[in-house]
Amino acid sequence: MRKITILFTLIFGFVSGIAFAQEKPKIKKSEFLTIDAGAKEAWKSIKTGNKFYKKNEIGAYRVAAMSYATALEYNDTYAPLLYKAGVSEVMISSDKLALRHLTDANDFSSSVADDIMYWIALSKHHLNRFSEARSDYDEAASSMNEKNKKKFHNAITLRLTQCDNGTVLLNKPDKAVAQLLTGEINTEYPEIAPVFAHVDSSLFFGSKRWEGNSAKRWGKDLDPCADIFYCKANNGKFTGLQNESSLNKSVTDYPAAISMSNDVFYVSRKNKKIIEYYKKSENSKFFKRDKIFKKVISLSFSSDSSQALICTRKGPGVQGYDIMICKRVKGKYSDAQSLGNLVNTQYDEVMASFGANDTVIYFASNGQNSVGGFDIMKTSFHNGKWGKPENLGLGINSGTDENYFQLAPGETRIGYYSSKQQGGAGDYDIYKVLLLNEPLIQYQAMPHYELAADLAKEPILNLEDPEVIKTMRLTVVKGKVTDYDETKNLYARITITDNSTNQITQQIMTDSETGEYTVMLASGKNYAMTVTCDGYLFHSENFDIPKTSSYQEIRKDIKLLPMDPGSKVVLNNVFFDTGKSDLRPESFGELNRLAEVFRLYPNLVIEVSGHTDSQGNRQHNITLSLNRANAVRDYLLAQGVNPGQVVAKGYGPDQPRDTNATAEGRQNNRRVEAKILSN
Repeated sequence: MRKITILFTLIFGFVSGIAFAQEKPKIKKSEFLTIDAGAKEAWKSIKTGNKFYKKNEIGAYRVAAMSYATALEYNDTYAPLLYKAGVSEVMISSDKLALRHLTDANDFSSSVADDIMYWIALSKHHLNRFSEARSDYDEAASSMNEKNKKKFHNAITLRLTQCDNGTVLLNKPDKAVAQLLTGEINTEYPEIAPVFAHVDSSLFFGSKRWEGNSAKRWGKDLDPCADIFYCKANNGKFTGLQNESSLNKSVTDYPAAISMSNDVFYVSRKNKKIIEYYKKSENSKFFKRDKIFKKVISLSFSSDSSQALICTRKGPGVQGYDIMICKRVKGKYSDAQSLGNLVNTQYDEVMASFGANDTVIYFASNGQNSVGGFDIMKTSFHNGKWGKPENLGLGINSGTDENYFQLAPGETRIGYYSSKQQGGAGDYDIYKVLLLNEPLIQYQAMPHYELAADLAKEPILNLEDPEVIKTMRLTVVKGKVTDYDETKNLYARITITDNSTNQITQQIMTDSETGEYTVMLASGKNYAMTVTCDGYLFHSENFDIPKTSSYQEIRKDIKLLPMDPGSKVVLNNVFFDTGKSDLRPESFGELNRLAEVFRLYPNLVIEVSGHTDSQGNRQHNITLSLNRANAVRDYLLAQGVNPGQVVAKGYGPDQPRDTNATAEGRQNNRRVEAKILSN
């Protein structure tokens, strides 16, 4: 058996909490002589399972679990078989099945293995059943023989603390939420280290799947060596799986980082603990340039590349990992300094990455602040040092392992990570993450700041509600911003405003080359989304998302109009009560932004026009539309706009933009527009 240690062994994906061998109760052949003709096949499967079970490696447990499952088809009441199947399933993160088999084993024979209550507790712990797990850990500690009490003491002590942490976090609001990625990414094997490339919406990740593996070699943990793969985002799914063969070697490889332009790639050679630097050639293949870090397993750069975060061992002969920060001097990174004792502990702190403004660092830790295994933590820089880490909560963390979190390039709230939580395809799976309380970057105002523009409606793709999101549903809005002729991708600002408070909640920039963007909106609010770009009219969309809204994705490819006479846009975030012309307060944010345009363009003249649907008396509708246009004009004049720069018109139902035969069409026809007359 391995010597027990608080610092858990790292295999491929940091298998925390399994620092000692389980027991090996003997499965007697005689138990399979009294059943039907399938006994011979069952016994053959048991021998295969035993062969791999005793190797005590993750890949071996996969084989053992499958073999024992075959044997259980013939005899599912034999406690030693149920115990070994359950332990194997805990090891490969199949905890629901493990709990059933282990509980059955204990019911059939409470003496099947001295440590069985520990494994029952651990499977419940992985499933976030913290109170039950704590009780079972206590029972395990009191019922074990003296030898096992010593062997399990440190592990149980830590697990009890983690269960207490989980119980506390159950009553606190989530600080982040996660959504399992759909498409071709996740399998029963580990998918880890996701790195998103905005340029072409590709997600790079490491995977131990055998299919498509270029190395075709087995690792020390008896799983295939990991290769780097990538998929492209397509209508809410990642498809078109490809092996990035130009980055892979015959060892375990996974992504470390990628540049904003997608032409520089950093690869972690896990087996050799080095980071290599690759450059993309003219034929879009990557070629190696240099080894930039040795004895390092992860890497993240600050926004200006002046600093690098690395993860390395604590010291010669010492188990475990710490996070270090390096400064760039004359083109090289050196003088690695620890983040300090508040961050680095006696446990493992790994896979660190910079957050907003480089004053935040996210990392994984399996220490006393976690709720079980590795959790995603956050530390902030204050008063010249990195502060005490905080757990990001049960929106993304669980009683099992979460790891490899990093924000997408240029994002302040959206990132990706790997998790073993239940509900995925198996082992580590990749999830998309929205941080709920991340400070936002406030940009300088661009010209034409946030005038609204019109956009035809796009269909909504409804996806299955994920189990992991308990307290919040999300709407994901993504698309591309181009000029009106679609000849140029635009580097534009996307601003999200809460219409109830007129407060900005998010600001991001589209990708400088592709014009792509992605924003996530929490349910229960009415949002204005405005798009701004120098030399173009603004564009705005309104999203009124009920609290009961399910997860959904909306595609919005936006064409911006030039600042030329004749260009016309819809003010989608100007609101009136039914049949009235008094502006509602939610309109003020949009109109304040429109007033700013006149200060930027002193010669601008626009027509503000009101429009209605065809229901009701035509003359009444014309009067109502004119009154609404005048209400907008009056508000602009109150903000200091010259009266000669705004003309108000009411067209009633005479200029529909949609059918009046449906409720949705009539809603589209009820609007206020702004048209440039001269500039």
